[in-house]
Order: sequence, then C-alpha cells, then structure tokens
Amino acid sequence: MSGNAFKDHDISLATHKDYLRTRDILKALFPKIAAAGSTQFFESGYLWQTNNNKNDLDFVVQLDKQSIIKIVESNPAIFQTYRKFGNTVSTLFKIGNRLIHVDLMPTVNVENEAWIMTGGSTEIKGLLRNLLLCFLANVRSDILSSAAGHEVKWTIAFPGGIGQRHNGICLERETSPSFILDYLGIESTSHQIELSRTFEGLSSLVSWDNDMQSIEKFQEYAKEQWLYKKSPEVFESAFDYLHVTQNHR
Repeated sequence: MSGNAFKDHDISLATHKDYLRTRDILKALFPKIAAAGSTQFFESGYLWQTNNNKNDLDFVVQLDKQSIIKIVESNPAIFQTYRKFGNTVSTLFKIGNRLIHVDLMPTVNVENEAWIMTGGSTEIKGLLRNLLLCFLANVRSDILSSAAGHEVKWTIAFPGGIGQRHNGICLERETSPSFILDYLGIESTSHQIELSRTFEGLSSLVSWDNDMQSIEKFQEYAKEQWLYKKSPEVFESAFDYLHVTQNHR
C-alpha cells in the first residue's frame, strides 16, 4: 500500500468507527466495494481486532482507476485530495475535522481481489501468505520452464492476481481464487479458498515433500526478499510455524 502518501499532512489513525462510516459512504459513492488487507480485520468476523487502529484503510473498488478518480474529484466535501501510486488511488478522507488515509484500488471483481488482498491472521501477517503464493508460482514456473526448454514465468501481484510474463511484461492477470489455487496445484473447493486466506491455512494445503517445494526452499526464497533484509523478525513466526506443524504431521 502507499503508507507514506500524505506524510506532509496531519493524518489521524483510523478507528473501527471510522471504518464503518467510511465503508458506508464509499458504498453510496461506488457501485461495489470490499475491504482489503488488514482493513478486513474491522469486519464482523474479526471483532478481536476492532480496538487496533489502522494507519490507513484499504478498499477494492469494482471500477477502473479513471472512473474512481472522477468520483473522487466530484466529491470534494468527502475527499480533500488524492494521489496516484501505480494502480492505487490514495485519498485524504474527511471524518469531521479529521483526515484519514484511504486507499482505493480498482478491480473487475471485488470478491476475488479481496481474497488476493487478504489481511492475514492474529499471528502471521498477510504478506507472508502472499509470499507463499509467490513462492508456489515460482516453483510452478521452474517446472514449466524445465518441461518447455525455455523460461516460463508466472507471477502474482497484490492487487492484480496471477499472470504469465511475456518479454518481461504481464498483459493479463486472473484474480479468481479457484484459478490461482488450481494452477498452483491446490484443490479449490470453497473450504480451501477460505482456508487459504491465511498463511497457516495456505501452508496446510501445500505438499512440502519434494525437493523444489520444501520448507527449506521456501525459507531460501523468503530470505531473498527485500523485506526480510529490512525486518527479518517479521518472518520468524512463519518459519517457526512451518517447522512445528510439519514435525507433527
């Protein structure tokens, strides 16, 4: 997300009450929205998180970026200003005499994108679940490359979904959870789709018993990421979880 988009403004933390008010206003402005990332923890199924204020609120919107911008610009009483970061429209949202940071991300399907942009769990951040999805896509790419005799590269973007790169460019991506899980070799029943929203659930669906797709290979992949070099402690809970659960299988 674009957490530093408005560091030159006085931004308030977003409370659960702010979330409810923002969500209702956005529902009135846009045809279809859904909470994304850790903002999902403000929903009814995560009431244990309602006292944890957020630096920003993230929503996926079932519109293209330009249509989102047009609506934002047409409502200055609600949005003080906005900035564009890639495919994200970052806004300053007015709550009384306060300002909160609200990110709006365009999508063709809010349910699918909300699954892609899941918020993780109480113990392990969503970025580790996303990293595991990327690792599985990387393993799949290596297998296909070996069979084809040339590089085949599939990547997953958050937001965006899975897609194949051609000449370094990915022109089309698929956001369907069932498509993504099937492609990664994981059964995609409604139970598995829901389970795979967290690192713990997704890792339980992975076959870790081959040389290319082992816990050790995942750890090597994770340690190559820039965030590991910056904050290795974020990854330790995921590594520990894998070793504990696999030892009990």
